[in-house]
Amino acid sequence: MFETGSWLWQWLANQPPFVEVAIGMGFVMLLAPTVLAAVAIACTSLEMLAASIAANRLTIRPFASGGKGAGDRDRIAPRT
Repeated sequence: MFETGSWLWQWLANQPPFVEVAIGMGFVMLLAPTVLAAVAIACTSLEMLAASIAANRLTIRPFASGGKGAGDRDRIAPRT
């Protein structure tokens, strides 16, 4: 699609100059910043997720006797 001589480049070459400029401006002013912002937001979200996972490592609480059931012995809770 983007190789030399493809239909996209031939179509663009056949357009009047103002159409070529408008397409270029649309890419530079709208499409490229939007895509870059979406990538930045996605990376920031993944970074925050990784940080929250790293900060909230799970540990096993020690068993406390006091009449609680055996199921409480194996309970997993966030580290405090």
